Amino acid sequence: MADSDTQPLTNEWPLLVMVVNRSKQPMCLLDLPATVLDKIMVELFPPKVLYVCGIPVSVVPSLAAGQTTYDTAPDPELGRKTYIVVVPRTIQHCLDPAKVTHRKQPKSFCAAFLRVISTCNKLAAKYLYGQQIGFVDSAEGALAFLHDHRRGEHRLTNIGIFFSASSTTYRAATNPAAWRRLFNKLVHERPDLEIVYLIIRKDFWDDTLWEEGAELMFWYRDLCWEDTCLNGTDDPRNFLQHVARFQGKSVRSRVDNEPDVRISFGLKMHGIDGDAEKGTFAEALEQYMLSQMSQRPALREARYGSCSQKMLEHSCYWKRMRQIYNC
Repeated sequence: MADSDTQPLTNEWPLLVMVVNRSKQPMCLLDLPATVLDKIMVELFPPKVLYVCGIPVSVVPSLAAGQTTYDTAPDPELGRKTYIVVVPRTIQHCLDPAKVTHRKQPKSFCAAFLRVISTCNKLAAKYLYGQQIGFVDSAEGALAFLHDHRRGEHRLTNIGIFFSASSTTYRAATNPAAWRRLFNKLVHERPDLEIVYLIIRKDFWDDTLWEEGAELMFWYRDLCWEDTCLNGTDDPRNFLQHVARFQGKSVRSRVDNEPDVRISFGLKMHGIDGDAEKGTFAEALEQYMLSQMSQRPALREARYGSCSQKMLEHSCYWKRMRQIYNC
């Protein structure tokens, strides 16, 4: 055991020792006081930013047996993909399959604790799924993750969703059909969501007429994609309007532990790089989106489902969207 492993994990660690040592009988972990149990869980699942990355099934075929797979790769040779959860050094480590670790859980998490008994799994779930989670690969990857994590204990509270306007070697441009379905799920079925960030990649600046102003970009029908035809009908919303379907407020006005049905929303745009005009546009766009979100009703209602299909395009998350929501 390393020296660091023998040191107190936090300033409160002596409290843990005191509680255990004063017990005359063996004490079950789950019988510890709630405050002590909370500190143990935080040590086992320390707060981090987790990224849900896409990875070709051919790289980790063992994942394909238990996870939902999807097909988005601009290069057909990459084939079908699934997702993997990592704590990368940079975002680029999420985009190159050669740099993505084969481990499903980050090394700093005590994943074995989840497999002890079902009670431990449910106890740890709120600490694991309460992490900040970024969906960096594609809307399909986010849908696949959500499809596999839709039980009651899978309470995601803080997410970031990356939008790409153009393709790269490892990442396809955002698919309008998948983006729409993703926000159908988030807006209608995730009542535990508290914070949502939209992260727009830097290709936005080259692919749009952003100089025309934030309001015009928000209402521009085909913003960043040419084909909005879904299932034979036109989708009237662009990608910004789908995000604005949440009932929301600014993340800057959020008060921790204060109940609020509204989403705390924030916008981040890559590629500003100190450009004052781009910075002004980003601020104006966020404020305009918030003005639209303030007029929206609260629509979220928990739905857990029982679909066992592991190909996204054949799953309930893809095929039944229109008949469920009629939107």
